Amino acid sequence: MSFIRYRKLSSNSSRMFFILLFSLLLLPSTTVLAKTYLGRSEGKGYFYNNSEGGKFTSDYNVMKNGVPSSADDSADSFYKFIHDKYTGGSTQDKTGAAFIVNTMLGKKAPGYGKSLDSDVWTEFKMKLDYIFATGDVYWKDYSICGKTSTYYQKSNKDDAFYELKKSDVEDYYISKGYSGKDLDKKVSAYCKPKTLHFDDSKGNTLYRLDSDCANPVGSISSSGLPTPKYELTPKVGTNAASFVGNYVNYTITPSLSNSGTVTRQTQWQLTKLIANPGNDVTPSGNDHSSKKPCSYFNSDNCSAVRSGEAVFNTNGSVKDKISGDTFAQYLDNTANLPLGTKVCFALSVQPWATHDPYKSSDEDWYHSSLVCFKIAKKPKLQIWGGDLMATGPTSMVKTSQTIVSQNTTSTSYMFGSWDEYAVFATGSISGMGSGAAYANNGLSGGVSSCNNDSRLTFAQLNCGTNPPSLGGYTTTGVSSDIVNNFSGSNGTLAAGPIDINSLSGPGIYIGSREGDLSLSASTLNPGKTVVLKVSGTVTILGDLKYNLDNNGAKYTSASQLPQLIIIANNINIAGNTQQIDAWLIAKTNDNSSINTCSDINLANPLSAVICSNLLKVNGPIYTNHLYLRRTAGSAATWGPTAGDPAEIFNLRADVYLWAAAMASGNGQVKTVTSNELPPRF
Repeated sequence: MSFIRYRKLSSNSSRMFFILLFSLLLLPSTTVLAKTYLGRSEGKGYFYNNSEGGKFTSDYNVMKNGVPSSADDSADSFYKFIHDKYTGGSTQDKTGAAFIVNTMLGKKAPGYGKSLDSDVWTEFKMKLDYIFATGDVYWKDYSICGKTSTYYQKSNKDDAFYELKKSDVEDYYISKGYSGKDLDKKVSAYCKPKTLHFDDSKGNTLYRLDSDCANPVGSISSSGLPTPKYELTPKVGTNAASFVGNYVNYTITPSLSNSGTVTRQTQWQLTKLIANPGNDVTPSGNDHSSKKPCSYFNSDNCSAVRSGEAVFNTNGSVKDKISGDTFAQYLDNTANLPLGTKVCFALSVQPWATHDPYKSSDEDWYHSSLVCFKIAKKPKLQIWGGDLMATGPTSMVKTSQTIVSQNTTSTSYMFGSWDEYAVFATGSISGMGSGAAYANNGLSGGVSSCNNDSRLTFAQLNCGTNPPSLGGYTTTGVSSDIVNNFSGSNGTLAAGPIDINSLSGPGIYIGSREGDLSLSASTLNPGKTVVLKVSGTVTILGDLKYNLDNNGAKYTSASQLPQLIIIANNINIAGNTQQIDAWLIAKTNDNSSINTCSDINLANPLSAVICSNLLKVNGPIYTNHLYLRRTAGSAATWGPTAGDPAEIFNLRADVYLWAAAMASGNGQVKTVTSNELPPRF
């Protein structure tokens, strides 16, 4: 703002001044307090506290060219305007920039001084971010005459406050020759310049700058621009399990908790981190750091999958989106990552907090705790040619399903374990399909319901719930007295390993063993039936097969079919075994079990390279506990191979034919009752 004060005192005014001065001299000793502005008296320089005449002379703008209208576009544009004047402007501009920064921060003179370090600029930017985000910054005509104004002291290279009187403005324009209406127009225009207002969220004006000269005008508050007081805590959630298969969609949900006020402009980034098999992502997060996410976390691959700038409400929701992506759920697909790959996500925000007083650490990033999962298989079971029955008092059937999709927008397909026919359980049934539900290409749409994957699942519960409540169906099951059908013994077996084909000639051979028994790989010749009755554990060390084509002569009668029946307390199957043509019966006590991978202890975790051979059992099984430990199938490629099984239990036709031949040879079929019915029936 610039004008010249020029007024010639009349003789009357001189007399009045003398009388006033004389009166003051006669008063008792008192202190006359001058008006102060942020600790400085009127006309005293803010930085050096020196006076300088000529405050009413021309060209004493705080900044030579005032404030451009573009400075109110954003906190960034206003900050850039002030910072550019400080770093590249004239001495007058640099002084003015330092003066504006100090007074906008509400600092009592001399404030931070004329030399401003990076922390001061950060604090200045912080408050600008907040006022632009939560308040109003706009241009407005404002009456400044009769109120506080400021000016530049050329000699002192300082800025000072003073009270602008309307009479000073009038005198200036009178000296320029204006009078009457022209004088009134000039004075009115001068007293009501366009000012850049900074208001709080309640509409209270906190700071004003005259557009023509960049002079702070109006009331100057020691509180300065408001300081946000908050702390942000970033979090990440996911619907993914600890282990996820390939080509599986999953959702990552970023969220923030905010203790305190609405935030200033805040950067946020959702980061995806990948560690190759055997590696890890470090550190675990939940930490403040000056490093950006991909510099803070150590991983084999790091990428920002979502990022932006926003202002956040007190509940952590977005108040205003500034730039970048939407702060919302992120849908991703595991695609074709190697098994064992670790995938992690973190949400990071910067600045994470603002305290009062301001701390430089408030400008750090806050990296959330990692949420991670590994790419793994979900092995599957298939039962061919027979039913699955869980008939114990509290027996249940529970298997996992896999919903795969080539990408997040393509059709999903559901794969899982299934039985070709019916599924019974006295307890609940979940995940297990019946009626060959997941065979071939799986279920399109990835939808599980009674209508498409449980059509042969017996239930006395509610099929209409989501998920369906299945099971609760009592059935008599299979007779447990199979042992009594093969009484006696043809000999006592050694511990082994033994070759079952060497045990006998044609006919039925019943071998018994008190203790454990191991069986080596063997092929049973035509016409042989071998029954093994073992009190301990039978361990199968290799494939146990039947001679399928009768040595090339083909089978001409059911009596020629070979058959192996293993009855034991427990049956363990070595991982290298891929085919077992036999009945497997482990039902002698409540702890009896069949374990499809005896290579490692049941308590030890599996991996894709342990027991990775497909196991196919051709024959019925009967046990109290079935431990399905194979890891084959569930291919890490897109398509139907995602449903490939790890175990197949096939109740093959030769079992029925052999059993029929045994019954017809050893017993009689009797008619118990008969009824005569009319011909139409």
